Amino acid sequence: MEYKLTNEECNNLMNEITNDFNKDLNTKLKAYKEFVNYLADKAVGEKDTMIEVVNGSESIKFCGYIEIEEIINKKEVYFKFLYNDKTYMAQWQPNDNYAVYQRDDGCDCYYGFLLFPTYDNKKYFLMEYTR
Repeated sequence: MEYKLTNEECNNLMNEITNDFNKDLNTKLKAYKEFVNYLADKAVGEKDTMIEVVNGSESIKFCGYIEIEEIINKKEVYFKFLYNDKTYMAQWQPNDNYAVYQRDDGCDCYYGFLLFPTYDNKKYFLMEYTR
């Protein structure tokens, strides 16, 4: 026996999909707007690799400006930061001019946080990304 959706169920499903799409699009547009403002006003150093990593991301979300604590461990530099009541450690990528905290759930999807420097040594521009 085949189940068919009613017109109301179809309309509700389409509305839900449209709302999710619009929400994701608005989140991404806000992130790009904030990133452009950051590049124009607060970015430090070479910007091309910063632009490349953001453009290479499947989805991005602006998380704000955060304070970091620099930690040096075996000649590697890490930034300890707090976001949504959780502490993370991002590794500084000196050649690329940003820090990254990357999570991997064992699939082809990588996601995490990107931290970009500002003129304030302890304050960084934070974005969440999916690749």
